[in-house]
Amino acid sequence: MKERETEINPLPADQEDSRQLTDLVFLLFGLLGFLLFLDSLEGLAYSRWLTGLISAVWCLGLWYAWNGRKRGFFVLSALAAAAALTLAVLEGERLMEQLTSIASSLLGRIAIPAEAELAVLVLAMAWAWILCALELAVRSHLLLYLLTTGVLLAAPITGNRAGLPCVSVLALFQVSFWSVRGVGVRKGVRKRTADRTALFAAALWGVILLAGICLASGFEDSLYQAVYETEGFVTRTLRQLSGQADEPSADGRVSRGNLYRTGTEQLEVEVSSLPEQTLYLKGFTGGTYIGDEWIRSGDDELFDRVAEILEWEQWAYMISGMYYNMYYTLNSHMPDPPEPNTVVIRHSSGEYDQLYAPYYSQSQRSWSYEAEGGRVTGYSCRYFEGQDMNIQWDQVELYLEREKYWYQMIQEAYGEAAREAYTQVPADILPRLTQLCRENPLEDLDEITAFILHTLAARTTYTLTPGYAPLNGDVVENFLFETGRGYCVHYASAAALMYRLYGIPARYAAGYVIAPDDFRQQDDGSWLASVTDEAAHAWVEIFLEDYGWTPVEVTPASGERQTEVYPGFDAAVLENWSGTGNGGTEAAQPSGETAEETGRADDSRTDENTGARAGWDGEQTVITLGCLSWLVWTLLVLMEERRNRRLAELETMDCPGLYDRLAQVMGFGRKLDGWDGSQGEMAKRLTLTVPAVSPKDADRAMEIFARAAYGKHLPEAGDMRFVRDIYRQAAGAVCRECGPGRRWMFRYLYVFGK
Repeated sequence: MKERETEINPLPADQEDSRQLTDLVFLLFGLLGFLLFLDSLEGLAYSRWLTGLISAVWCLGLWYAWNGRKRGFFVLSALAAAAALTLAVLEGERLMEQLTSIASSLLGRIAIPAEAELAVLVLAMAWAWILCALELAVRSHLLLYLLTTGVLLAAPITGNRAGLPCVSVLALFQVSFWSVRGVGVRKGVRKRTADRTALFAAALWGVILLAGICLASGFEDSLYQAVYETEGFVTRTLRQLSGQADEPSADGRVSRGNLYRTGTEQLEVEVSSLPEQTLYLKGFTGGTYIGDEWIRSGDDELFDRVAEILEWEQWAYMISGMYYNMYYTLNSHMPDPPEPNTVVIRHSSGEYDQLYAPYYSQSQRSWSYEAEGGRVTGYSCRYFEGQDMNIQWDQVELYLEREKYWYQMIQEAYGEAAREAYTQVPADILPRLTQLCRENPLEDLDEITAFILHTLAARTTYTLTPGYAPLNGDVVENFLFETGRGYCVHYASAAALMYRLYGIPARYAAGYVIAPDDFRQQDDGSWLASVTDEAAHAWVEIFLEDYGWTPVEVTPASGERQTEVYPGFDAAVLENWSGTGNGGTEAAQPSGETAEETGRADDSRTDENTGARAGWDGEQTVITLGCLSWLVWTLLVLMEERRNRRLAELETMDCPGLYDRLAQVMGFGRKLDGWDGSQGEMAKRLTLTVPAVSPKDADRAMEIFARAAYGKHLPEAGDMRFVRDIYRQAAGAVCRECGPGRRWMFRYLYVFGK
């Protein structure tokens, strides 16, 4: 019985080399993603290039050892473990300090750059070993999938500068190895099929990513606008469905994200006479800043401190009532006092858990109720506008002489207690802000205020959609020193903290602001304003003698320079600051807290203080080049994969197919011009093309081809080896005569041979 060659090599040597090289590339992508993540952490001082080079060489060595002699991999692993143990003994304290610095950076708590060369190198090399051990030795991707997913999820939390490159590279690593393992472990699926699946999946991911970048480049503003509008629509809808949009609220949370308003009415405010100044209705006072949130101020402890200072412990219960009414009472008893205004506040939701009050008002509220049922329908009080406050202690009416003496003592003691309580700043979470104020020493209140306004205007842009701040850093520091984009809660928080750093008692306040032109006169002569959540606002308040707590507006107004900040402020000081050439006092994109938001704020600012878009162009270029490089590499690997498969097919091809392929090779080399189609003529052309093939061998080859095509029996194994050898010699001769371009086509496009 004649022997037939049927043996198939499922994974030829060339294909095995391609698979191993593909594994190496994927491993390096996983290592690069981890290095990019480490590079994104703020405040770490180490050599990026040295760490990357050493860890890449280490990864290459592990890969080479595994694919050479697997024992070498375990030897290297043992040596690495011994080196790590030795390092822990000799440099354990230093290593632990650096690892602590990395953890602090991850949590956003590094104030100054910390040296971390050794720890970063150890982590990078450990990560490389984990990659190689799990992917090559254990062949389990699940743990790596979880680890890299954790890194990907940490990207928005840490707000890393290399966010898109890091996420892209790790995502490619995920797609590639998950495809290899997910397909390769299935029964009956060859490894090369799994490799091709991984390559195609990675190529598809690269195409999608590159297309996304190109789309974002050409339609960036439209895409951002669409995202903001969609997110805003969802947020507003959820608030309306849940009923939150109807409820007036003011709290101490300093938002890390965007602000979307519904335009829902929350208050109805009625005044007896039209205000001449903006009406601030305060519902929340923040006393302690804990990072991202202000804790509500409780004055009970402050009044206890006042009683202690005055040694009035037995009358401590009287101090709060006297203080809250003090400025209204004194001002109403000045010679020719102004007429106070009466304000009536009604909550649209009918809930009165949180109340609002204007500045310089009576502490007592008068409540109104329904005639039937006794349900609360609103509350009222009397107040003065800031411009009408004119307390002159030497002109207090005589019958208030005793109260005047008490009021003076309370004001002085309260001011002292306020300086103790409301000048505290958590410097550990605000290192850059603390350093900024320390580098600009000031004492005069107007100078301090002008510097704060100047700093905010020069460094920031007002917008209701600033994006999302990373969770591992302070939101105020991110606003001032990173993105430079925010709205009232960010401006008010930053200003309150800066006042405190200069020793000025300051608090964060939130509630509603109502401009005079928001009021409409009613038939009875009163003035009514419908207050929606668009009037919700936050501001800073400072303690001023003869005024008490006074609002200070630091959020940019729509297109106007701020000149009236608080009573008695000297606008000329602000003008002097604006002429210093350090950025001026006008915000780059002011829009007003109560003005309609017209979309995304101007993103054209690219100075070092805005940060939000400063690195986008460079990052975009890096990602584009990276995607192009990845696609080119993937294309080359896929072509090599196809070439190996076609070469493997040649080893199993039958005689008729091999003869057709031989004719194609000869035709590609222009050796069959004028050929009459006969096998005798083919033998002559073959002898001329390959001098090493004798006419006898050529005739024998043609005879074997003829018997296979027209005979009843299959060629023997020896005959098949003979004609394959003839084919290889012909293919080699034709390939050597081709130029570089045609040779590439010969090898990769048509795959006639090696």
